[in-house]
Amino acid sequence: MGAAPKHSSMRIVGLIVCLALCSTGLGQGQGNAADLAQITARGRALFAYDAAAAAATDAVKAIAGSAMPPGQGLYLGHPDQNGAWIFDFGTISPERAAFTVYYRAAENAPHTAKFTVTKLAPAEAGTPFDLAAGRAAMAGQDDFGR
Repeated sequence: MGAAPKHSSMRIVGLIVCLALCSTGLGQGQGNAADLAQITARGRALFAYDAAAAAATDAVKAIAGSAMPPGQGLYLGHPDQNGAWIFDFGTISPERAAFTVYYRAAENAPHTAKFTVTKLAPAEAGTPFDLAAGRAAMAGQDDFGR
């Protein structure tokens, strides 16, 4: 006998997914309000980070042009105490022991998507957050690719 047709295996995968959803109750709308609120909050936080990262990257590229950080440049962001985003653009060392920051983009005010960019000359050592976030980003790239 030959291999099963591709559409047959797709049906099996679909059936497995359907059974998994039904067994967890998610396919029946049984999520509680607290769980759904937490899921919504995480989605909104991810959206806010993505929008801020895009605006910060555009601002840095406008200043740096092709002089962006060498190698596999990373951008790492976090909100400050007032909720405005700060992104450090730099590289992590090959042994992942240090993060070097070449540009810093700071949001002018929370939720404005307008950034002031500072070129750090000479480049600076990143913060402990930068190093931890850079290691996490590289671990993700190791597992899933760029």
